[in-house]
Amino acid sequence: MKRTNKFLKLSAILGLICGLPLAVAAQDPTVAYLCGNVTLTLQPQFSDYTLQPTDEVIWQEVDATGNAVGTPVEQTGASPNLLLSSLSVGEHSYRVSVIPANTEVCAPDVSDDYTVHMLPVSTVSLTADKDAYCEDGPTNTDPAILTATTSTTGGAGLPTGVEYSYTWSATVGGTPVADLTTIGTSNNNVFTMSTQTVGTYSFTVAAKYNVPAGTFFKAEDSNGCEVTGNTNVEVTARPSKPTITFQ
Repeated sequence: MKRTNKFLKLSAILGLICGLPLAVAAQDPTVAYLCGNVTLTLQPQFSDYTLQPTDEVIWQEVDATGNAVGTPVEQTGASPNLLLSSLSVGEHSYRVSVIPANTEVCAPDVSDDYTVHMLPVSTVSLTADKDAYCEDGPTNTDPAILTATTSTTGGAGLPTGVEYSYTWSATVGGTPVADLTTIGTSNNNVFTMSTQTVGTYSFTVAAKYNVPAGTFFKAEDSNGCEVTGNTNVEVTARPSKPTITFQ
């Protein structure tokens, strides 16, 4: 009996075909993105087999070439899930195999590799090409252009397909601007002012992760690990023309 179990375990690890398709977790395709302090649960699921409490469930992290990373994590059918937390920034891939406790049941294929991307911590800075411009006049009337610049902790790059989305807001004299199109236009991470109404405009830009459609995304908060940046631009009044006095 022991020798048979060892063979079944090896068969599952090598992926020998025995007719029980295996999938991981509830999401398809097989890519997940995480940001912030979150825990991801990987759960083995079958379309035609029910895990038994004494089945062996073996999880293995693998690198981009399919080689094992670290040691396998062995669970049972009673508690089969793999919990992932405190992952390092970057790509992590996992596969799972199941060894049925009943030696008369064929060992299924090893699952496909499922990839988890741990996204880096981001920051965003907001700058304007000028601090002030004139409402009218012969000089300095070109409106300000604001640019949001994102960066990641340690300079880590983002996975292919992951981008930032930007949301702009502003106040003038402490009052929110209800319709930003009345003071300028936004284009992703750039806002170009057009207003000639005098006042001090305080801008805020919020940047958050935007992952490929149809993939699993889990963030520490409901805003997609949103970060914000702020800056002010003043539209100044044009002084009246001077008069001349004789003395």
